[in-house]
Amino acid sequence: MNNKIIITFFLCLLICGCTPSVDSYTFLEENAKIRPEYEGTYIPYNIAPLNFEILEEADQFLVRLAVEGKDSFEIKTKDNVIIPIKKWKNLLENNKGEELIIKIFSKKNGKWTKYNDQIYSIAQDAVDPYIAYRLIEPGYNAWQYMGLYQQCIENYKESPILENSLTDKNCMNCHTFHKNNPEMMVFHLRGAGGGTMLSKDGEVKKYNTKAPWMMAAGVYPRWHPNGRYIAFSTNNTRQIFYTLQKNKIEVFDFDSDLVIFDTEREKIFTDSVIHSK
Repeated sequence: MNNKIIITFFLCLLICGCTPSVDSYTFLEENAKIRPEYEGTYIPYNIAPLNFEILEEADQFLVRLAVEGKDSFEIKTKDNVIIPIKKWKNLLENNKGEELIIKIFSKKNGKWTKYNDQIYSIAQDAVDPYIAYRLIEPGYNAWQYMGLYQQCIENYKESPILENSLTDKNCMNCHTFHKNNPEMMVFHLRGAGGGTMLSKDGEVKKYNTKAPWMMAAGVYPRWHPNGRYIAFSTNNTRQIFYTLQKNKIEVFDFDSDLVIFDTEREKIFTDSVIHSK
């Protein structure tokens, strides 16, 4: 091998992050402690890399992701395992229905140790690419900013659906979709200028869902499968906030009932079967 080839080879190692395999090691018959733990789960082939943190003590770790006898690649790290998205996507999309094996090696005092393999199953099917959620400060007994957001779970990119900086800093909650259809969505705005926001058939409208005979406006929603009706609970709700418990809030109702909103007639109605003392 001439000098030019040697230099090119080492430049490839530096640029591509290639890592030589570990050939000599001591086998440790236990699982490496990682966070979060994924072992035994089915992985949709279109999901973004499942990065994780290794909680063991070592000078260096080498993580090998492999489908036995087919594809593999390696990552060298000191704690956090950040998986290259392109390599991860190629590995999963090319091996649907196969087992993904995670091999973790640790180096301490110049010697390598290998933990038990961690095995995942690559699903044949994709998962819906987006999730939607409300984002609010952890101590939400007092808050200023919040919003409804969506995240693409194929690449972790987050984008706002609506932020309360556009609605005079009011509360927004209880969002739900008809059969996961992003074009048919309902959620509430609370406070001054509030109401129930409905997105359907390409239009967005705001409604007052409190009829004179109701104790409160609509709260928790549920779409009818046909997309015409939405059931709402109507609640007299209270909250208690704790300072010394893991769960910081307790929510309870003094009263509650059910009502139905007809999105075509734009009317609220109910029946004594679901609305009475």
